[in-house]
Amino acid sequence: MFNDVLPIKFKVLDKMVFNRYKLLIGKKELTTKSSIELEPNTYYLAEIYDKLVFKNLQADKVFAYIDYDCFELLKIAFRDDFKYTLINSLLQTNKKADYDCYKTMLFALNEDILYLPCLLENKPILIEYRKKKNELAIYYDVFAKLSLNLNTNKIITSFSKVKEICLNYSNNVEISPYKDDFFSLSFKGKL
Repeated sequence: MFNDVLPIKFKVLDKMVFNRYKLLIGKKELTTKSSIELEPNTYYLAEIYDKLVFKNLQADKVFAYIDYDCFELLKIAFRDDFKYTLINSLLQTNKKADYDCYKTMLFALNEDILYLPCLLENKPILIEYRKKKNELAIYYDVFAKLSLNLNTNKIITSFSKVKEICLNYSNNVEISPYKDDFFSLSFKGKL
């Protein structure tokens, strides 16, 4: 019924009685029981095993992104004038969501973090490179977060099925609980 090679993405449609939930997986609706409290109208990622047992459940990360192809944005990000390109984009945009993205990208750049929320194959992707730690993190679709420490060449994922896929390319793969440590702005002071 479901492809169990990769984690699946599903939406919790409604909470019912006795810890039961109505889910939308692809185009199919089904009900299931969960020992973990789930939020209605929220997307989750999970690995699926025999008899529809979900493991490694995590809420899907929601982030704002700009309507830009990730490979094109990567080319621009590694140019010497990237900071000025961001500032010009901030000044020229008339969309609040784009303004917030460019602002976050600029603040991250000032912290030596390359923060690129964009699109890959028309799906949102978040690429973050932390220069001080020499660490690359990517959040994309059902792969969720993949981290690569460039000093140790270690790949870190929160899904065992993704680990199996990564093992085809590297023996240095580790499972770790999901941790959302992507750059985010925090405001201190009065508005």
